[in-house]
Amino acid sequence: MKSNKHLDEEETELYEKIKSLLEIKPSKREDKTCLELMNLTKNLKIFENISRSIEHQNICSTLTLETYKPNEVIIKQGDKGECLYHILHGLVSVQLNIQIDTGIQDKSQVVNVLKNICELSDGDFFGELALIYNIPRTATITALTETSLIRIDKHPFNRYLKHLFEGQLEDQIEFMQLCPIFNGMPKELLIKLGIRANIKKFATGQIILKNDSKCDSIYIIRRGTVKVTKEINFIKNELKVKKRRLKRNLSDILDFEKYRNYKIMEKEKM
Repeated sequence: MKSNKHLDEEETELYEKIKSLLEIKPSKREDKTCLELMNLTKNLKIFENISRSIEHQNICSTLTLETYKPNEVIIKQGDKGECLYHILHGLVSVQLNIQIDTGIQDKSQVVNVLKNICELSDGDFFGELALIYNIPRTATITALTETSLIRIDKHPFNRYLKHLFEGQLEDQIEFMQLCPIFNGMPKELLIKLGIRANIKKFATGQIILKNDSKCDSIYIIRRGTVKVTKEINFIKNELKVKKRRLKRNLSDILDFEKYRNYKIMEKEKM
């Protein structure tokens, strides 16, 4: 299976176990199966706040599996949102439908263009915004590789997860409103940014970004202190170094001659 990430032996085993359990229809899923599924999904980011709880177990009784081939559209911008997806394994593209006026002079001609915004992979989730605010899908999501998704339907999401997502989002927005970079930005736009923002924790001494490395995100320090350093490469010109060294040596010799002559003159005066 092609993906942006190569699964190691342990990850492959976990992926296959979850996949096999999700292939059992919810109506035929026993409590034992739900408990096993709950234990296997305890470390998934989407369940981190309800891990191993009765809510987690209840959601596991409703989860289903969906698979997509490369270039298949998973959700389309403007459609009604009926579920949330968690990427079990694969790579997807997030695209926005943007209208562009290509008219020349007084003639106007508007065309729709799909603009790639970002890519999501194993462990990421999408589709929650439409469920939280009961609005149409805000983006088109397309599979770039063979992709396996955990589907959470609207009803269990509203019952067990919605309040947690709303609380996290409001917290994100409040913090962003305090940042100068977002000063004066409408709340509607902050919501769209906040839903895609992730909190990342770094240990003391851990490198966040490397010099000259590609960066496709911005980082805002929520708590803590960082040190910014820059690596500078000096290219030595051997000829210049030799000339500088020779000049310095000559200067030292001349200074010594001046000092010696001065001492002789002082001696003659005496």
